[in-house]
Amino acid sequence: MPGAANELGVHYRPLSLQSLLDANFWEAILDEEEFDMQATMLQPVGGMDRIPYAFASKLGETIHYNSPVSEIRTSADSVAVTYGGAGQD
Repeated sequence: MPGAANELGVHYRPLSLQSLLDANFWEAILDEEEFDMQATMLQPVGGMDRIPYAFASKLGETIHYNSPVSEIRTSADSVAVTYGGAGQD
């Protein structure tokens, strides 16, 4: 925490990417607003909309634009998505 008056704060080493991506790390993290938890607040360079653009660049023609999803069904081993084309119901 930052110090007060003439006292200096203590600098901690940043968390490694490996630590941040470890699923067990996130089990009890609910304090993202806390000062010392700010290392877990990630933002892509260029803004949050870079995430869908990155997916789009990798998935290419797999993505169906202007195709509203009307239903998503999941089971133990599959996912089924019902959607329409541009201008369809």
